[in-house]
Amino acid sequence: MKTIAVIVTCNRLALIPKALKSVSKLTRKPYNVYVVSNSTNENYLKEKEICKEFGVELFKNYRSENYAGALNTAVEQIVKQHEISEDLYFASFDYTNDFGQNHIKNNAIKLTTLLKSGAFNEGFSVTTEPTEKKEISIFTNNISFENKGNYQFVIGFIAGNDIIAKRIVEQIIEKVPTDLILIIDDTPKGKTLDETERILKESKKSFKIVSYDNWQAKLLIGYYGEYFEKFDDINSIPLGRTILHRHLFDETTQFEKPVYWIIDDDIDLNAISTSEKSFKLFDLINEHINKTDAIIGGISNDPPIPALVASEHNLWISYTATETT
Repeated sequence: MKTIAVIVTCNRLALIPKALKSVSKLTRKPYNVYVVSNSTNENYLKEKEICKEFGVELFKNYRSENYAGALNTAVEQIVKQHEISEDLYFASFDYTNDFGQNHIKNNAIKLTTLLKSGAFNEGFSVTTEPTEKKEISIFTNNISFENKGNYQFVIGFIAGNDIIAKRIVEQIIEKVPTDLILIIDDTPKGKTLDETERILKESKKSFKIVSYDNWQAKLLIGYYGEYFEKFDDINSIPLGRTILHRHLFDETTQFEKPVYWIIDDDIDLNAISTSEKSFKLFDLINEHINKTDAIIGGISNDPPIPALVASEHNLWISYTATETT
């Protein structure tokens, strides 16, 4: 069994060495490690130096500018560099977390199976509506924002780069009606979100940028939970999302009926459309707001999951529900 470990990065330089060190400590080591960059050109050059130090290959994603596109870039390189065989496996790694010793065993998929399933579908389109869970999953290419109902629409995200945050905010201002935009500032030391803040002020949109010093001070005193007191920085997705969720709550306590849209900082709202064929998100919210807790999905052609993984997830939900009842 030969496993190719794939790590996708996006402008988080400090986390790459951590991820590569974690991979090197695995008992069952991968046959090769590929790092695929979704980062800016400037950071891509810095990533090349880091990967060179660790002796791993770095590839630039020139496919769809999203997670699925980066994973498919890795698949392409594997096919180019290795003979396709039944003992060749693909395993993706989240570079923001430490990996357990069984990570490869639990996350690897046979390359031939992945290729038969169409690899990672950059234009995945499916709608599911489980009846037992108050949750709706929506994946669509084109989405529009008309017919907003009687609620407050709040967008929140974590920003590690002013250029990226500025791009997202410009798209939100142009296309999405909001009652609040909340941003957690996770830029590197010495960097700011000044341009993003300037644009927001000029737009007259209601917004809140939680500064690095603000949330870090609260982190150290256990404001986000006692468990996280030992950390002094956002070093994982769970911690980052915990900070974001808490501030979304803090800033909307006066809202009568808030609806939150939590997005990643690599999202591209260019997929938003105003055509008749587009999916109207507010119509969905209007229909389900009083009976649904969450809507989960992707709008940038990038649900980073092959169809087989999605099927496995749905089967697992059904199984656990049966076991519980």
